[in-house]
Amino acid sequence: MEKSKKGLAKVAYRRVLLILLDIISVLISTFMALFIRFEFSVKSIPKRFLEPAFAYVWIGIIITLLLFWAWRLYKSVWRYASANELINIIMAVFCCGVANHLMYALLQVNMPRSNVFFYTFSLLGCTCVIRFGYRIIRMIKSRGERIIHKEELKQNTKQEKPSF
Repeated sequence: MEKSKKGLAKVAYRRVLLILLDIISVLISTFMALFIRFEFSVKSIPKRFLEPAFAYVWIGIIITLLLFWAWRLYKSVWRYASANELINIIMAVFCCGVANHLMYALLQVNMPRSNVFFYTFSLLGCTCVIRFGYRIIRMIKSRGERIIHKEELKQNTKQEKPSF
């Protein structure tokens, strides 16, 4: 019983962490879409785009979290991330890009035409880094542990050899 509570707490912690990282990803992607569009210059971004983008970013966050939940991005076991998870990420992010574009249209916010493209690809990059970064870190850590273990075995076998 105690192990299952710890396991559930660990899963809940990871989900909350993923949600927080996804919120940060939406914020970064909202900014990056405009930053890239205006040639990587913050000063070049007109206030008429920047102000509404961040005034309505909370709607984008809610939409993104709901779509990520619908595409089961909070259910996967990311240490085993594979092609199926990548497809789910791509589909979820594509839906987020379309939803973000529709949100601006419904709110009658004039954004650059390229915004949807840059937003979607920025969100895709952030989401992949977050989801697959966990797997990559675990892989590097386990390889490092195997190398250390092999070195320890070599040293132990050298010490155990009898000297004649």
